[in-house]
Amino acid sequence: MRGRGGGSGEKPPEIEWEASEVVKKSVPRSPAGEVSGKTTAIRRENPKKDQHELNLDVVDRAAATKKPVMLFFAKAGNKDSLTMEKLVFGQNGIVEFAKNFHAVKVDSDAVDGAILKRYRVRSAPTVVFLDYQGNIVSLLAGKVTPKKLQAAMAAVVAKNKKLPPEKGPVVARAEPEEEKEEK
Repeated sequence: MRGRGGGSGEKPPEIEWEASEVVKKSVPRSPAGEVSGKTTAIRRENPKKDQHELNLDVVDRAAATKKPVMLFFAKAGNKDSLTMEKLVFGQNGIVEFAKNFHAVKVDSDAVDGAILKRYRVRSAPTVVFLDYQGNIVSLLAGKVTPKKLQAAMAAVVAKNKKLPPEKGPVVARAEPEEEKEEK
């Protein structure tokens, strides 16, 4: 296999999944508010739709870091999910490129159905890419090739970089040069 590690005793490359499951209920957080190895489904009011919207807390982390999100929805024991995990996500180029993302592996059987609906997941495996604002940018359903996955990852990273900055508090700016000279 070209592009994979694993020669004489080497461990093949693996994606470092930020979280590996989505739980239906909140999990205890550390004093700093961190959850290790898990991401939780949280309900938020959506002012635009006048209703509650179910989302994943990884979206909040993405907003803070301005990194996009890659959600890998898989089913335990599913042949295509296993192939994607071992052969596609095990490629050196994919592993390296995944460092540009908040990568979360989701067990499709264990997650709240509202999450599947929110992210338009109809089957496993499915890879859903979100920009740092939580919007779906791309969706790849079924088993995909490493080349197709890497192309999608590159497109998502490029699009994420072009997002306009979010409106936030006004930041004080340095005084113009002319004013500095007068003082």
